[in-house]
This record gives sequence, structure tokens and C-alpha cells, in this order.
Amino acid sequence: MKSRSTAIALAILLGGLGIHKFYLGQPGWGIIYALFCWTFVPMILGVLEGLMYLGMSEETFNERYNGVGVSSSVPGAMRKCPECAELVKAEAVRCRYCQSRLAPVA
Repeated sequence: MKSRSTAIALAILLGGLGIHKFYLGQPGWGIIYALFCWTFVPMILGVLEGLMYLGMSEETFNERYNGVGVSSSVPGAMRKCPECAELVKAEAVRCRYCQSRLAPVA
């Protein structure tokens, strides 16, 4: 699972090389950032994206980059257990941490 704080640090410190894009599972953008790093445009965009991640809530970050709250048809999608708030696979019937029964995902 990707960490918001790691994404922030990578975007601000190494955003010019696109390292944060590779970390967030966007290798195409990472390559574009790396190819144009000599123009300093990716560095500016990286800092702006780092600030965007900083202002983003943890829930929004998880929805976008960790697949939490996404339909169970998405491979690797996760959701929070309503009892213990741990992340479990979207298709799970029971929480693997607290063993509580989970409602089916639509």
C-alpha cells in the first residue's frame, strides 16, 4: 500500500526525475518526467504535486492510488473494515484482522 507521506517526500525532493510517478504506479508519466528533467518543468510540477498530495485527505489519496473504495471489479481493490478500520480486499467476506462479517460490495 502506498503511503501519502512517502509520495509527498518523493514529489518534492525527487519530482524532477519523476520518482513519485513510478512510486504511485504511473510509469509512463515517470518516464516523461525523466526525459524532460533537464528543462526543470518536471521539478516545478513535482513540487506542485507534492503540495497537492499534502492538501489531499488520506481517504482521497487511498481512493486514487491504493484502490480503496473502488468497485471490487478492480484488481487489488481494497476497502476499510467498518469494525476495526483495517484495509481488507474488496471481495473479502470476513475481515482478516477482527473476523467480523463484511457487507457485500455492489
